[in-house]
Amino acid sequence: MFVRQILSSALRFGKLQKRSIFSITNIWGSLYKFQVVIDRSSQIDTRNIHEMSSKSLDLDQAEHTDSKMTVKKLQDMDTIIRVNNIEKSEEDTRDYRGLQLENGLKVLLISDPKTDVSAAALAVQIGHMSDPDDLPGLAHFCEHMLFLGTEKYPHENGYTNYLSQSGGSSNASTYPLMTKYHFYVAPDKLEGALDRFAQFFIAPLFTPSATEREINAVNSEHEKNLSNDVWRIKQVQRHLAKCGHAYKKFGSGNKTTLYDIPKSQNIDVRKELLSFHKKWYSANIMSLAVLGKESLNELELMIIEKFSEIENKNVDVPKWPPQPFDEERYGQKVFIVPVKDLRSLTICFTTDDLAEFYKSAPDGYLSHLLGHEGKGSILSELRRLGWCNGLLSGHQNTLKGFGFFEIYVDLTEEGLNHVDDIVNIIFQYLKMLREVGPQKWIFDECVKLNEMHFRFKEKEKPESLVTNAVTSMQIYPLEEVLTAPFLNNEWRPDLITKLLNELIPSKCRIVLVGQSYEKHADLVEPFYQTKYGTLRINDATIKKWENCELNENLALSLPNAFIPENFDLVPFDCDLSKHPIIIADTPILRVWHKQDDYYLKPKTCMSFNLSNPIAYLDPLNFNLNYLMVSLVKDQLNEYIYDAELADLKLQVATKSNGIEVCFLLYISFRIHFFT
Repeated sequence: MFVRQILSSALRFGKLQKRSIFSITNIWGSLYKFQVVIDRSSQIDTRNIHEMSSKSLDLDQAEHTDSKMTVKKLQDMDTIIRVNNIEKSEEDTRDYRGLQLENGLKVLLISDPKTDVSAAALAVQIGHMSDPDDLPGLAHFCEHMLFLGTEKYPHENGYTNYLSQSGGSSNASTYPLMTKYHFYVAPDKLEGALDRFAQFFIAPLFTPSATEREINAVNSEHEKNLSNDVWRIKQVQRHLAKCGHAYKKFGSGNKTTLYDIPKSQNIDVRKELLSFHKKWYSANIMSLAVLGKESLNELELMIIEKFSEIENKNVDVPKWPPQPFDEERYGQKVFIVPVKDLRSLTICFTTDDLAEFYKSAPDGYLSHLLGHEGKGSILSELRRLGWCNGLLSGHQNTLKGFGFFEIYVDLTEEGLNHVDDIVNIIFQYLKMLREVGPQKWIFDECVKLNEMHFRFKEKEKPESLVTNAVTSMQIYPLEEVLTAPFLNNEWRPDLITKLLNELIPSKCRIVLVGQSYEKHADLVEPFYQTKYGTLRINDATIKKWENCELNENLALSLPNAFIPENFDLVPFDCDLSKHPIIIADTPILRVWHKQDDYYLKPKTCMSFNLSNPIAYLDPLNFNLNYLMVSLVKDQLNEYIYDAELADLKLQVATKSNGIEVCFLLYISFRIHFFT
């Protein structure tokens, strides 16, 4: 799991095909006592009872009067573009509205009267790839400095103190192409927080004293990451990019790049900071999302009042050359020595920017197949050979220029000795995909899965929702900011074929991570001091991969039989209980049951507690219990994977009293799953 978390972090903008699979089989011994808890979803009761006192009627009339006044104010603002047809999930009870203010700022308003937390986020489509060449880390430094006082609120800790005293907190992140700021706060303190937040982008102070001190904070953050293998590996990749390309820049920054070198060259960092903010922080390349308990009209007035002063400088978002690496970097192996005992192989391909094709998502189609874990998949074959523990694939877009398609393999120790064989198997699978061509039924299956995930996805936490939304707003039309990442239903086999034809041996870079590669590491990356080395792949090996034979063990996945068609809820029981009740009780089995009358989703949740009095008796039994659970998961991985894709969950875990097995199934698949 640790390796999976590493790659998930490293490819945070990518579409990864990743799953955690849990499984079970019929091998329980006589020592286990069964306890079953079953939760069955039920039908929504359409009966509504409204009881209203005269006092509440008066309150409603007062609110109605206020609402009419608000609407009148809004009608007077002719320059505001409003989008009221934001597409959302059927299960989503929040209200949404899109805006584009007169200054070009794009806004998403989210009204949730039941929320116990309000939140906001703002993204500016400029990141560290726009750093000046002589000041690496300036965009990140600017992100830090915006927190330290504005003309309206000059106290350095004023914003942070206001949030902490109001049950909230804040954070920000600088990415290659974007910088995001976000906070959450108690609902009744939202307006005060927004007023302080807006001033970041209107009139920051960037005081000389804070400038010098905050350089130390940036440096401390960099030093904290020095032993982090995700940062180290990513920076080696950037370090190998072609000279002059923005992808090569060191985005984090440190005291050397922001203080020592500029001082030696008589560069005024504060002056450059002011210039960077003035040049790039423009309303027309910003997106803002706000969630509060207020109505949409109230939120709109709040936003217009506070954010309309952000200047529109009519900035054009930078476009980047399509090839970040020199030709010599392709067909090359890169050996990286990690701090921790990691073993991995990543095949990287540079691709076109695919953001404009979000409705057809050709990268999603290939990620689904290359990252599949069922029978006939790459992972299935590599596990059979004992060469890998896990596999991920996905595409990472770099907007306005290029992207990367990557296939990541978590290697076993034995796998380290078969790197070329593993790469050959991957190209055998890619060759099979070219020969069979894009399959409409696989695409339709992906569409169904995505539609289902979107319809029944869990309610997002406020801060997570707004931070995800501001990223989507930089890519998709306002009315599609919620649906675009999920609903990709435009069949474009030509785009799939085009992308597939870019995934060829001569255009790949192979990144190998392992402590055993130290003998190949004769170079050092300057910022993280990571040891690495490079090796040109010989022409014979490239030709072997290009002309590889088909592998009889590799094949397309079979149709997923677990995708549900019926989402109807069952009627409520006539004797619906408030708490779980015992419906079966024997010397070896006790069953509790509670029909769901709260979440109202067509799912069944079942929890089996298998009691074993010696499970934690001593270290030997503890380890035997753990090993059995691990073997069960591994044994059923291929079968359970399709179920996992269809949002059917199975979790098996060791407990102090034995083993716990949990199922989360759509109602229509209870019988099918257990047969």
